[in-house]
Amino acid sequence: MIPVTLAPSPSGDKKEYTLLGWDGFTSESNRKIIDIIRFDPSGKVTFGKPIFKTEKGIRSRIIYEFSEKANMLLRYDYQTILIEKRKKIKRVNSWLIVMDRLIPMDPSMEGFRKFYVPAGDAYDGFIFKDGYWVFVENIEVSNKVNKKN
Repeated sequence: MIPVTLAPSPSGDKKEYTLLGWDGFTSESNRKIIDIIRFDPSGKVTFGKPIFKTEKGIRSRIIYEFSEKANMLLRYDYQTILIEKRKKIKRVNSWLIVMDRLIPMDPSMEGFRKFYVPAGDAYDGFIFKDGYWVFVENIEVSNKVNKKN
């Protein structure tokens, strides 16, 4: 795995980081990985931590497999997301992990990850909340306007 981004832990732990990485998994597919890397006082490195809340439960790491012919966005970015709370929608600006939503090239290829590509118009992510990276769907990704340019 080749690290792409090493983001500081949102929890403030200086010996723990969120790792965003790439893995050239097979000749037909690649993987993008979100993991936690920790360093103990002796310098020993450990990976994984049950900190990712998904629709399938709590996970120790997140792995996305997709077609070798595609490129999946995965980055730590400052974005605006919409959060529904008590039937009210609120805009929240926050640092979060943003990624492309992966879909099969054809519905008949459902479940065969080597045939998955980015949807092109849908982004999901993880936002740090209450000690967990919580999965969020349908992020409105936008480039921020730089007033100096």
